[in-house]
Amino acid sequence: MTEIKKVVLVGAGTIGSYFSPRLYNWMDEGEFYVLSSGQKKERIENHGLMINGLTYKFPIITPEDKSFYADLVIIAVRGTNFTVALKEIANIIGPETIILPALNGVDIEERVGNVYGFEHLLYSYMDMFVNIKNGHYDFDPSKSMVHFGEEINESYSEKVLLVKKLFDKCHIKYKIDRDMKHGIWKKFIETIGSSMTGAVVGVSTGAISRSSHANFIRKNIMQETLLIAQALNVNINKKDLADIETELSKVSNYDNRPLTLQDLDNHRNTDVELYAGAILKLGKKLKVSTPYNEMAYHIIKAFEEKNSGIL
Repeated sequence: MTEIKKVVLVGAGTIGSYFSPRLYNWMDEGEFYVLSSGQKKERIENHGLMINGLTYKFPIITPEDKSFYADLVIIAVRGTNFTVALKEIANIIGPETIILPALNGVDIEERVGNVYGFEHLLYSYMDMFVNIKNGHYDFDPSKSMVHFGEEINESYSEKVLLVKKLFDKCHIKYKIDRDMKHGIWKKFIETIGSSMTGAVVGVSTGAISRSSHANFIRKNIMQETLLIAQALNVNINKKDLADIETELSKVSNYDNRPLTLQDLDNHRNTDVELYAGAILKLGKKLKVSTPYNEMAYHIIKAFEEKNSGIL
């Protein structure tokens, strides 16, 4: 493959809203598709998706489509839909397909590689805050970016260069980290701290920093997550944690409600399994104590039960 000419995006809203308008606007007809089915497919076809004030009706293929292999598959669903998405892309994965999972989880790449082979995989994570209201997706493009690459990027592989060329063409802002696992875990620590604490306390990321009590919870959730990363021999340390805490202390936007809290606000299931749930499993496996993540996990699951009418 000398150029990426067929791109399929799985998940056009939330995380996918960063990619979908740019791919749609800059790729030729027949080169970009959103993979969707059921009610989500009908919604896009009938009403479109509103992203940053503009409505888009993206071309769609279904999981049953076998008419072509994709050159690039971007998985941009929420964690609650990842297992299903992994199955739904089966018919479009060919010998040269590159898979880029743009979720901020720490076991996502391993799960992709175990199913389709690590030769197809590029590591990825997002710097992005999305506000979801009435099915509309709003984010600040100037503060958003996708990070991607091989696990280590001292030089760029053929896969990385192909995706880089596409992103340049489509004006998709990106960074190729030298050490992707370090970047993934550092972003994960930041996200789990703010998302779990925000959901438990019911406040924005900016508000957490104004409360010594909320900040205490966030700091301990992140500290436990750092210990898990170190137990897995990830190249990350207390200085990285201090850098994260410094950056979070600068967040002053009280409208910046973490997606987990937005899910609870709107009575949706959350990504708690992707965050605290994953840390609990790793903690048991590695024999690392994670009481703050465990408490956050059960509080958020109880909120989900309350929202569903069980409580």
